[in-house]
Amino acid sequence: MIEFTTFPSLTATWHNTTYPTISPRQPRLSVSGKAILITGGGRGIGPRIAHSFASAGASFITITGRTLSTLESTKAGLTSEFPNTAILTAVGDVSSAPAMDAAFSALSAANGGKGVDICIHNAGYLPDGKSVVESEAEDWWSGFETNVLGSFIVARAFLKHKKASSTADVPVLVGVGSAVTALSPPAKGTSGYSVSKMAQQRFFEALAEEEMGVRVMQVHPGVIETDMGRKGAANGTKVPVDDISLPADFMVWAVSPEAAFLQGRFIWCNWDVEELKAKKEKIVAEPTLLAVGVGGWPFQP
Repeated sequence: MIEFTTFPSLTATWHNTTYPTISPRQPRLSVSGKAILITGGGRGIGPRIAHSFASAGASFITITGRTLSTLESTKAGLTSEFPNTAILTAVGDVSSAPAMDAAFSALSAANGGKGVDICIHNAGYLPDGKSVVESEAEDWWSGFETNVLGSFIVARAFLKHKKASSTADVPVLVGVGSAVTALSPPAKGTSGYSVSKMAQQRFFEALAEEEMGVRVMQVHPGVIETDMGRKGAANGTKVPVDDISLPADFMVWAVSPEAAFLQGRFIWCNWDVEELKAKKEKIVAEPTLLAVGVGGWPFQP
């Protein structure tokens, strides 16, 4: 059993559920008129992320996933509660370039050909929690196919179909990362997941350097009782659980102009946003803070 009772935190305040500052009902966090695509939108935290963006006034939301029934169920619930938000579905795996290109293209077309404003890349895969010698190669590599190749394919499709960038309103790509990239040493039995999520983080950092007209970051979504969360628990990992409202509402704040200074960084949804903003100068001045590296967070030299 691997048990964590506390995690390192960049802010003195630690949240386990949503709070007023990140409420999607806040006028300053409005995404009115925007087109948003969420991968892994049919299950786990995906539907709740879609709910938060619909609450913030999104005009179009596309949810992608591998199972039509879960996507249609999520769409029905969102359409009933938010009739002014058009909900689109796209069946396909994130490791399929044709499927992702089609999903982004359809959303851009629905938005009058103006492109996609925001992408939340939420889809991920957790390999079985086994030692290297006990792991099945196919399952171990599935972490890389979804978490790394999938990130590349989704990011490339977003870049092809993103809206035109402007100084005041840039397109935003947020990847759902994992705390495993920040904790050292990695827990036993997590090589397939921790290494693939570390590679995913590095990919997002590289993308942030290449695409200066796009805001890119990664967010650790906390520990949520989803299928992946339960699989992790079954694999022998015990951690404090967060309410699903926290990562969902935090994503709406993360795409707002308030979070622009976090370009290329890896942040935790548990951190207090007001305290994060107060650390803006320090974060901007230290390129290795909240980034992958031997001397990176949480072990600064």
